[in-house]
Amino acid sequence: MVSDLMMSWLPVLGCTSSSAEVINPVTPGWVLHVLLPVVLILLAVRVRRAR
Repeated sequence: MVSDLMMSWLPVLGCTSSSAEVINPVTPGWVLHVLLPVVLILLAVRVRRAR
């Protein structure tokens, strides 16, 4: 599932997948584009619920 999403979104984001990225799809760029917004959304929800 995750690998299918990666293969479909990498060309859209303008990232060319090299052999290293195919072996290890979790690259720093992927972490910034995917995990950072998710973490920020979760933090915003928790702060809003705490108030």
